Amino acid sequence: MAKDMHTQEWDSATLTKLDVFEQYVHDWFNITSSYGQNEKFNALEIYDLFCGSGYDGTGKYKGSPLRILDAILKRNLKGKTIKLYFNDNNEEKIKTLKEIINNEYKILSDRKDIKIKYTSVDTDVYTLYSQKYFKLVFLDQYGIKHIHKAQEFLTKGTDILIFIASSYIKRFLEEKTFKKYLDVNSISKRDFENKSNYETHRIITQYFKTIFKNHFIAPFSLTKDNGNTNGLIFISTHRKGQEQFLKTAWKIDENFGEGNKNIDRDFTKDETSLFYEPNEPSEKERRYAELLKEFLKEQRSNIEIKYFSLDNGFLSRHTNKILNSLKNHLECEYCNNAKRGFHLDRDEVKVKVRLK
Repeated sequence: MAKDMHTQEWDSATLTKLDVFEQYVHDWFNITSSYGQNEKFNALEIYDLFCGSGYDGTGKYKGSPLRILDAILKRNLKGKTIKLYFNDNNEEKIKTLKEIINNEYKILSDRKDIKIKYTSVDTDVYTLYSQKYFKLVFLDQYGIKHIHKAQEFLTKGTDILIFIASSYIKRFLEEKTFKKYLDVNSISKRDFENKSNYETHRIITQYFKTIFKNHFIAPFSLTKDNGNTNGLIFISTHRKGQEQFLKTAWKIDENFGEGNKNIDRDFTKDETSLFYEPNEPSEKERRYAELLKEFLKEQRSNIEIKYFSLDNGFLSRHTNKILNSLKNHLECEYCNNAKRGFHLDRDEVKVKVRLK
């Protein structure tokens, strides 16, 4: 039987997961609250479908539902209504969470713009309460079981953050209980051969990209003290969601934008190493620079280049730096009154770039 995480003190990987989630909630509000008032955009919805009882087993660390509330209460909601749906299969956890919120967040009784619905429904049969924009769905425990629910939930205007026990998938991939959730034609034991435990979540992310081909994906790896690597996978129906999650990831992990550990064991980014070189590009950046040069052997537009960078886990600022280092080897064609520059964040202008 799996351990109940809400009866234990959370480890550093779990706390990092929650930090990423909380930061993304902040960033998600930055984007979604800026849309104008109309029937389509007047309410924002957040679904926390494994919300738990509010704290870890020690009562020291806040879980996802309380972090959502903390993020909301810091913001100007700009006339929007926030609808929160807290669900857990365990009725006692929902009861405890409701008591904690009633006691610790008394201010909510005066807030007509924040509405909370508590449920204890099996996630397998859970349905979203509307089809309106914008929705953020958090699927925590045992995420691989809920791939079908993620596919069901992903209508326009929906972002999903799903926790995946990647190390378990690697370990039990060929077990019958896992096979029923996985496309065995798209992932196998061979994919993990000659790969470190740190790289496990990258492999799972590639699998998700084959399953959600028409969506936009970004990962964040979470390596535990025992070396097992799990992680978060962000899935969106919109490029902006992918970009915003990557911005969050780079805030949390300034060197790689990918996890709570140095996945590539890159000594140039290890402050305790004799080879530490903070101003040098990381091994991950060097690999990406080679991919980008290959990509630019054909003429590409500024927006195509931006999307390429996002799909490879980088932001425009990283790609601009590489392009500037290559500028003497690039042919640039400027359209729509574009001035010199690569303009990766400007849809209204067009620049075509090719490596000579």
